Amino acid sequence: MSVVLMFPGLGSEYPELLARQCAEDPQAAERLADWRERLGVPLTDTPPAEPRARELARQMAIHAVNLLAWERHGAAYPQAAVCGHSLGFYAAAVAAGALDADASFAWIGAVFERAWARFEHDRDCVYVLTARDTLDGPALAAAWGVELLAVNGPCQIVVYGAPAVLEALCAALAGRLVRHGPLGSCCPFHSVRMAPVCVEVAHWLAASGLQPRAPQRPLWSHLDATRLMDAEAVRATLITQPQLRVRWDALIGRLAADGHDTFVELGPNRILAQAARWIVPGSLTVLSTDSARRIRRAGSPA
Repeated sequence: MSVVLMFPGLGSEYPELLARQCAEDPQAAERLADWRERLGVPLTDTPPAEPRARELARQMAIHAVNLLAWERHGAAYPQAAVCGHSLGFYAAAVAAGALDADASFAWIGAVFERAWARFEHDRDCVYVLTARDTLDGPALAAAWGVELLAVNGPCQIVVYGAPAVLEALCAALAGRLVRHGPLGSCCPFHSVRMAPVCVEVAHWLAASGLQPRAPQRPLWSHLDATRLMDAEAVRATLITQPQLRVRWDALIGRLAADGHDTFVELGPNRILAQAARWIVPGSLTVLSTDSARRIRRAGSPA
């Protein structure tokens, strides 16, 4: 058995996310309280009224649950490779030993603050489209004048553009779509429009003195499906990922082709687990550690 651990990003959260994690794991409440107090991280299940605070709290909550899942389950997979989708890449870097938890929270905050300052009043939207059949993301993006931000699998893409155009695109695909709608963030992560943010983050990094370390276990890029072999490769990926497209389909296909046969999603939900089944149907063992989500779906108390 050759295992890959996967960490999800935005869109993996669900109501009462932190409370359910604490109910499932008694140590989770202590870890969350420590991060909240020591780092000033906004970890709450009650969405703040102010939009900026609400979006930052959302991202920090997902990342915290990813880290909790790693702390709880990571020891069971000592030889596993790790990867993460978008926001989930920060947790993957922690799991690989390239960042510590404190640095990962700081890095997410630095990117968010600079992205929010630029895109707070942006009227374009990020949409997730999930279809019953294969979507040709590049062709659709070119035909409709939108930007392709992520290819999550043959049946799911993430696009960015004017709301009216995105709604027209969804209407044109109505017979094929299982679901569609906004991701709920005004910051277009993985868009070329984030290039100035990446420059600002590089300046922040130089001033902070924070530097990634060489990975201690295999760490894979969600941008180009390559293994990150040293500290500089990790640093470059962390700095540039906000402006580069996610190629999750290529990553999972590459890992499967290299002999990895078991994919485990650590963190909230089972989004990446489903994507792995789409990308390499029928030939993988795909697992998820989020029993809190399963409890919620079953309608049972946490």
